[in-house]
Amino acid sequence: MSEATRMTRNLNRRRLVLACAALLGACTAPAWAEGETGDPAAKQIRAFYDSLVPVMKQARELGLRGRYENLGPPIRATFDLPAMTRIAVRPSSRLHSSTASPV
Repeated sequence: MSEATRMTRNLNRRRLVLACAALLGACTAPAWAEGETGDPAAKQIRAFYDSLVPVMKQARELGLRGRYENLGPPIRATFDLPAMTRIAVRPSSRLHSSTASPV
C-alpha cells in the first residue's frame, strides 16, 4: 500500500469520525436544551447566572459594596446557606465530640 493511499484512508476515517461526532452532537443538543428549560433547578441556576454576569461585568464600577448588595439577594434566593454551612461544619464537629474515638 502506497503512502498516498494510506493518507487518503486516514483522511477518510477522520472525516467519518467528525461526521459521526457532529451528528451525535446535533441529535443531543435539542434534548439538552429542552432539559435545561424544563428542570426547576436549572431555571434557578440560570436566574442566578443572569444576575451574576452583569455584576461581574461591572465589578470595577460597583466596587466591593456594590457587588455585595447586588449579589446578596440572588445568592440567598438560590442557595440554602444554613444547610450548606451545617453540611460543611458537621464533619469537623464530629471529630471534636467527646464520643469520638481517638485516631
